[in-house]
Amino acid sequence: MRSINYRKKIHGISFQHRSSQPIYKKKKTFLSDYFDLEELAYQIEIETPKSMRSSDIHYLLCDHGRNEINTFVSECVDSISKWTGIIKTMERCFLKENILQTDLFFEEKFSDENIYKHKELEIFLSTKSLVLLWRHRLAIIEMIVEAQGSLRNFPYINKQK
Repeated sequence: MRSINYRKKIHGISFQHRSSQPIYKKKKTFLSDYFDLEELAYQIEIETPKSMRSSDIHYLLCDHGRNEINTFVSECVDSISKWTGIIKTMERCFLKENILQTDLFFEEKFSDENIYKHKELEIFLSTKSLVLLWRHRLAIIEMIVEAQGSLRNFPYINKQK
């Protein structure tokens, strides 16, 4: 079993086991009460996967790129599991209010509460898009692995530059 000390940490997010935390209910109204939104936005920006160019895909299709595929797959799976857990926590925060039925989108008044809600929605949607990007990257790698077996006999694929 892995210890808590070896897990990746993001400031403002606790990865401690539930049994080590005291049991009590907190009345928190905003997502910013649970997370540091600026730190979370910065981590989303850092951990967004870079787009794969055709040369990267060509390299992975070659025989000498096979060793790196395991590294890419483990990176994708780690990121997907970490950010999926954060999304579940965010969804629990949003359960108290129905986002679609609030008058937030119809109000033209300038208030601090609306600014926080807009920022929370922006962070939530960017986190969901981050998970989708990692899943897309994993699907691309799966297609590359499937194509490696059928393309092995073509001479122009395995030709070194």
